[in-house]
Amino acid sequence: MLRAVCDSGFAGSESKQPRSDANRAKIDNRGIRVLTDAEALPADEQEMLERLLRQRRIETWRQETAAEARNAIKAFRSGKLKSQSAKSLIANLRESK
Repeated sequence: MLRAVCDSGFAGSESKQPRSDANRAKIDNRGIRVLTDAEALPADEQEMLERLLRQRRIETWRQETAAEARNAIKAFRSGKLKSQSAKSLIANLRESK
């Protein structure tokens, strides 16, 4: 059963909040099925599943961050981005809000 839950592709949520109707409204039927299956697992398998999902989210975040960095370097090298001081960058970010 753990394999079926892992292969479903549902990433879950970061927090360890108890399930509520409000939380359930944020996910589709497939997500509810996955949660129901996960809740049926023994506690140790639920913990293993939680670790696996967290590791996958971290790895996805790393890959996305690396891709963004590659794109930024490419844009900088092509002249689309200009170097600037941290102070001016922060000021520009504050102005854009």
